Amino acid sequence: MHNTHTQWRSEHAAWMQEITSWQREQQQAVVTIYRLERALPEHKSLLDTHADHIRVHEQEIEDHEKILARLMVGQGNASAYAELLKTHKNAAENHTRMQQQHAEIRQTHLAAMAELKRLASLFEKP
Repeated sequence: MHNTHTQWRSEHAAWMQEITSWQREQQQAVVTIYRLERALPEHKSLLDTHADHIRVHEQEIEDHEKILARLMVGQGNASAYAELLKTHKNAAENHTRMQQQHAEIRQTHLAAMAELKRLASLFEKP
């Protein structure tokens, strides 16, 4: 019996060490959750800004198409065509930057949302 009690006490001590460690980790998790609470609105703002840039770019494309259509039916001169080429080049560069930004946002967003869902599911009761 004495040996059993000694074994139990040893297990209790090990369990208490684990619990102390888990409590520290839980406190660190609270800090992490606080950081997430701050990061999620920032991420939403990034998404909103990116969507606004896409809408502006779409409007620029529509305006560019209207000017191009007028030039194609002979309404314009060489100067107007040169200006159209310049704006097209700028729009192409802008589109490339947006494309890269979108890929970065997609990668971060998908990874973060998948991880958050995974973590949340660990604490949900069946």
